[in-house]
Amino acid sequence: MSYTNSTNLKVKPGSGSVPQSAVFDLKTRTMKKKVNDTTLSDQIPRLWIRQIPSFILAYHDRGCFKAEEVTIHNIKSDIAKWEDDNKQDVRKFIALIKMISDFVKMTAEKKIEVRYREGTGLGLRKQGAGVAPVLPDVLTAQWAGQRDPDVDEEIEDDSDSGRMRIDDGDNGDFGLDDDLRDWDSNSEKDFTACSAEECGYCGHCSY
Repeated sequence: MSYTNSTNLKVKPGSGSVPQSAVFDLKTRTMKKKVNDTTLSDQIPRLWIRQIPSFILAYHDRGCFKAEEVTIHNIKSDIAKWEDDNKQDVRKFIALIKMISDFVKMTAEKKIEVRYREGTGLGLRKQGAGVAPVLPDVLTAQWAGQRDPDVDEEIEDDSDSGRMRIDDGDNGDFGLDDDLRDWDSNSEKDFTACSAEECGYCGHCSY
């Protein structure tokens, strides 16, 4: 199908898997925060989990973006260095994920809630009645069909590089975006983090 007012824009329906190499993460920040900005380094742990190779950082001046203030970073080496620098913590994290996975497999429902409270540690809880599943039935069935239930995640140590690889057959995304942590489905949607009607990109927020 084509856009009626233009002969240059053509949209074709289709679907397919997007290669991990084509995935990027985008963050925007006000120019007032450009000096000594730590946005990229702060995002590396989250991007390590997602194995996203490209990071785009764009600075704006009261909502106006200029091409020279948009930078595309190849962060493969940054992610590899972070992993090496945090090798012991990564090993603990992998062991924790496997422990939770093994526990879930022993439950009848095959699902639990994981909750963390400072001072008390992690809590594994059975979901109460009426809680909607995280994934729709169609997607759940698709994942179940792609995985062998008798084969756990393969955790390998690369003795040559000292780096670790988690191979579950898929490039799964199990991180929660920082921007979604405080999302409230019942609240008024405000995509600028300011007043939707009066936002002047004052620079007081992180956007």
